Amino acid sequence: MKKHIKRISYDFVGISLIILSALLGWLPGPGGIPLLIAGLAILSVHNKWAHNILVFVKKNADSFFTAVFPNNKKIRILHTMVALFLFGLAIFIYIYLDNPYKIMLSIPIVAIAIFQITYANRFIINKH
Repeated sequence: MKKHIKRISYDFVGISLIILSALLGWLPGPGGIPLLIAGLAILSVHNKWAHNILVFVKKNADSFFTAVFPNNKKIRILHTMVALFLFGLAIFIYIYLDNPYKIMLSIPIVAIAIFQITYANRFIINKH
């Protein structure tokens, strides 16, 4: 009986995290991706299909990032320019927006910009 309750609770938490990841997927930054991976990790304890999906995601994540952020000088410059634009946008939102949510809007934009500039220039960073 305890095994069934444990399995049902694992499945409930895993499915809840996957549903929550779909609801938070529109947020800037990683959105629901960490929740999706956490939900799959919890589900993979008792479900082979979730384990297979998790292995596929782990195996192909690096090739996805390499395709999005290739080791090309022109593309690195483009990503850096987009990151600088995002920094400026965050500063503009924080200074000129009279909204109580301005911090909630500007922090994820800064996080995206930091991720973008560091990951796009990871080849230069790794050399030093």
